[in-house]
Amino acid sequence: MNNTQKIGIKYTVISCLAVLLTFFFHELSHWSAAELLGYDMGLRLNLAFPLKDYTQTEQLMWKMLVVVGAGPSFTLLQACVFYLIMRKNSNYLFFPFLFTPFYMRLLAAIISFINLNDEANISKEIGIGAATLPLAICLILFFFLYDISRRKKYTARFLTTTFILTFIFSSILILSDMYFKFRVI
Repeated sequence: MNNTQKIGIKYTVISCLAVLLTFFFHELSHWSAAELLGYDMGLRLNLAFPLKDYTQTEQLMWKMLVVVGAGPSFTLLQACVFYLIMRKNSNYLFFPFLFTPFYMRLLAAIISFINLNDEANISKEIGIGAATLPLAICLILFFFLYDISRRKKYTARFLTTTFILTFIFSSILILSDMYFKFRVI
């Protein structure tokens, strides 16, 4: 592995921050959209949730689509920003902020086979099939990763290590959020 892809404490800490911030801002986007639309919401590291039951009517469907779409929209925006930064900048330390959105949305797409997640819910509601938007988002995010990895000549070892770090940190975040249910807001 060359020096431009050194995996050490610094890269590990940045990978942890990338996971934490990506998940948090994804959920914060759901929370913010819902609050702006007048819903009382709670926020955990991996979940934005209504504080009371809201009846779902046809009139409120567009609000639901906005709230559900806010998280993936922010995550896609994050990936776009870091893709553009990495095209101009050689610093490999930005890579976890590009990799984590792909990993997160791929995981959400896989989970949607059991329980529809953000993009799958929107995709189903607008009548294009539950898999259409998750697949499209994952393909866009994969293209960003592929293009940057090819341009920067990232090694298989570097990519595998990034995957492992992302897997470990996201698993810790998801499981601790499920177990402790620590409320941020």
